[in-house]
Amino acid sequence: MANEADKKQAQQLAVEAEKQYIKAKLKHEKRQWAETHLPLLDQAIKLDRNNDTAWRVRGLAKIELENLQGAIADFNKAIQRNPNSDAAWSNLGVAKSKLGDHQGVLGDHQRAIDDHTKAIEINRNNDAAWFSWGTAKSELGDHQGAIDDLTKAIEIKGNNYFAWDRRGVANYRKGEYDGAISDFRKALEINPSFDTAIRNLEAAEIALASHENAEKPQKEKEEYHTRLKKRVKNHKDNFDALIKRRWLLFF
Repeated sequence: MANEADKKQAQQLAVEAEKQYIKAKLKHEKRQWAETHLPLLDQAIKLDRNNDTAWRVRGLAKIELENLQGAIADFNKAIQRNPNSDAAWSNLGVAKSKLGDHQGVLGDHQRAIDDHTKAIEINRNNDAAWFSWGTAKSELGDHQGAIDDLTKAIEIKGNNYFAWDRRGVANYRKGEYDGAISDFRKALEINPSFDTAIRNLEAAEIALASHENAEKPQKEKEEYHTRLKKRVKNHKDNFDALIKRRWLLFF
C-alpha cells in the first residue's frame, strides 16, 4: 500500500511525463520521449500501483517503442483502476487498431471499435476516440460509417489534419474522389508538410483523372499516361507501380 508521499510523487512523475509527451508529439520526437520517460513511469508505478495515469502514460510510451501488447496490458490496468477514463479507453483502441494494422487481423479492429464505443459513451467530445473508431471502421470496409465518425472528430477538433486525411482515405475507398481530394487539400492547408496527405492527394487526383479518362480513345489514353508519367516522376513510387496498385492510397 502506497503512502501519501509515494502517491504524490507517482502522480507528479506521471503528469510531468504526459506534459513532455505532448511537447514531444508537436516536435515529432515521441520515440525519444518514450525512451527517456519509460524508466520514470516504471518508477511511478512502483511507487503507486493504483495510479491510473502512470499506467496509461506508460502505455503511450510502449506504443512508441512498438510494444503494442505491453501497451494494451498497461491501458487495461489503467481502466481497471479508473473505468471512467475516456483517455485510457481511447488509447486502448489506438493500440489495438495499430496491432490490427501490423498483423492484418480484422478482429483487432473490431475490438478497437468496441473499446472506442465505451470511450465515446463516457465522453462524446473525445475526438481521438471518434478518429480511431472511424479508422477502424474504414479498415472493416464500413467507409460511410468511417466518414461519419471522422466528421465527428473534425467537428470537435477542426485542425486535426490526421482526421482530414483519414476521411479522405474513406472517401477514396468509396470512389468519392472529389471528396477525397477536398479532404487531402484541407489536411495540407493545416500542415503543408504532411507527407502522407501529399501522396494521398496525388493518388486521388490521378484516380479521378483516370476514371474520367476511361472512355477516351486509345490514342488519347496513351497521351494522357505520358503526361502522367511526367507528373509523378518525383514520386517515391514509380508510375508503373502506381498502375499495378490500381491507384491505391499510401498509408
